[in-house]
Amino acid sequence: MNNASEVAAERLKDSRVQVVSNLLNGLPAWQVAKAFHLDAKEVESIFKFAMSKVKDYLFRYCKPPIFCDTVEQARKDRINILAILPKLNLDKEPEFKNIVIEKVTDKNHKSIIHDHLH
Repeated sequence: MNNASEVAAERLKDSRVQVVSNLLNGLPAWQVAKAFHLDAKEVESIFKFAMSKVKDYLFRYCKPPIFCDTVEQARKDRINILAILPKLNLDKEPEFKNIVIEKVTDKNHKSIIHDHLH
């Protein structure tokens, strides 16, 4: 494997990418777990880890954030996430692990600033 397209094609074969792809494309977690011979906790863990890698990727390359803490949130932006997944090395921990994406509104902007300053 010497070029990016070959690496991406290989990563698409990763069962973790397939688990996340199936969740984003609308399959219920129980069905994904059954198809991949996993339990529900393992499916949830794979999803959470993959989304932390997505946030890490977006942060590292200064791209707009995607709300993807839950499957429902991630499904709203599934096309972008599905395009990012083959670019991720899921064998490595994310460099930035605790990225929090919070929508700032006129009602919560003061508390967000206060929380970050203290």
